Amino acid sequence: MVNLLLIGVYKLSASMIGYSPNVKSDIAVVTSRSTVVEFELEVNSVRTQEVVVKPEFFSGSNEERFVSNSSINNQEIRNTPGAPDVFRRLQFMAGVGRASESTSALIVRGGAPKENLTMI
Repeated sequence: MVNLLLIGVYKLSASMIGYSPNVKSDIAVVTSRSTVVEFELEVNSVRTQEVVVKPEFFSGSNEERFVSNSSINNQEIRNTPGAPDVFRRLQFMAGVGRASESTSALIVRGGAPKENLTMI
């Protein structure tokens, strides 16, 4: 939407990537009346330069890499203060907290609970 403050006759152009530009001329702007101009743009293909994908970045070891990986044994779970609960024990690890009192969902280093995988 364009607000023109001056009375007069205008030439308007509308353009967008992927569409052919459209120009409308002799658009009169007068007092006490809104002037509405609608543009229909036709879809137009866009040509870009050649894109070359090189395998060097992805080559190398196909081993699965972990950002971090921690294991807890049975004795550590049994020694958890309160009740021997796996999720309660995980909350004692650095950077781990729980989402709320009513759920066992874990928040690790500020991430979302759905970003974690707990395998038992």
